[in-house]
Amino acid sequence: LRKALGDTARQPTYIEAISKRGYRLIAAVERPDRRVQQPPPAEVPGLAARRIAADILDGVLHKQRTLDDQLDGAGAHPGLKSLADRDRALMRRLVATILRRLGTLGHLLSRLLDRGVPTDAPRAQSALLIGAAQILWMDVPDHAAVDLSVRLVQSDRRAAKYAGLVN
Repeated sequence: LRKALGDTARQPTYIEAISKRGYRLIAAVERPDRRVQQPPPAEVPGLAARRIAADILDGVLHKQRTLDDQLDGAGAHPGLKSLADRDRALMRRLVATILRRLGTLGHLLSRLLDRGVPTDAPRAQSALLIGAAQILWMDVPDHAAVDLSVRLVQSDRRAAKYAGLVN
């Protein structure tokens, strides 16, 4: 070890011999700063579109807001402007598919869930609807639909407890 460090027994810099006991490290040791700023992780592609779709669904299903009001004009969702055209089209397709097939989706989910769709966390209901619609009627791989629906639920404080159910 001394050879690797370029140290000598006569003038030790790193390792000191202690008679009949062993060796001791005598060099100053500094801990690396663990608070080094990491760049924030980039948001998963498509998650913003699904988050906005969930917001719009919550508005239509729970707050009696019209779809047109949430997509256009002064009452439009504030996140729509930041979406890329592709994500905006995905969001519109998601919302349209879910609203068009809401009866079928509700029936399927009620048959699959012993306790029904959670009523105390609207985001969980929206995530279940979004995931099911993607799996059943859109060309989204099942694993991607489930992963993004789980992430959607995990990002909401009230719905986070339903992440296992959504998975």
